[in-house]
Amino acid sequence: MKNTYELHVVCRCPVSDYIDMYQMSVESDEMIQVESILQVINAVRDEKAFQEDLCRRFSESLGKRVTLVGWHSGVKVTSISEGPSK
Repeated sequence: MKNTYELHVVCRCPVSDYIDMYQMSVESDEMIQVESILQVINAVRDEKAFQEDLCRRFSESLGKRVTLVGWHSGVKVTSISEGPSK
């Protein structure tokens, strides 16, 4: 079975201090408790971080493939991380 979990993520831009909003997708071959995903994203809510770093952090914390999509200065950025670094 393949599961996809989709949600919105909020964080602060480290350059402008503006609030950035992202569309996040987590792919897994097994069930992930939604509360586990929420715990990972809530840990960064008030932090300043770049999208690429967030994507890697979420993927490594969950051990799953994560896609994070956001818009920065009119440019759509899609970051994909495959899971824990080896």
